[in-house]
Amino acid sequence: MAIEDIAVAVGISVPSLRKYFLRELNEAAALTKAKVLEALMVKVADGSVPAMKMAWQLLDQGQALAPVSRRRRAEPVEPALGKKASAEIDARTAHEGTEWGDLLH
Repeated sequence: MAIEDIAVAVGISVPSLRKYFLRELNEAAALTKAKVLEALMVKVADGSVPAMKMAWQLLDQGQALAPVSRRRRAEPVEPALGKKASAEIDARTAHEGTEWGDLLH
């Protein structure tokens, strides 16, 4: 579904949908594909010839691979500074590397 259609179905605005459900929007297709492939492989294990043919086609196309999970970063990511905090840091260090640097220490 398009994001706009999902927002209408859920009953919220598109910005709210993106704000509160970004992870689901980004990962839904991969999770759904994994569930479908898992169900297909259950049918293959049960001996379903049509399921075997479909799995074989998907393997030939490279489509039957499970999605790769995203690894979490080992190092924590520092939050981005806001405009005011960034401007304050810039103001405190503006003299560095200039002829004023030696005079202001």
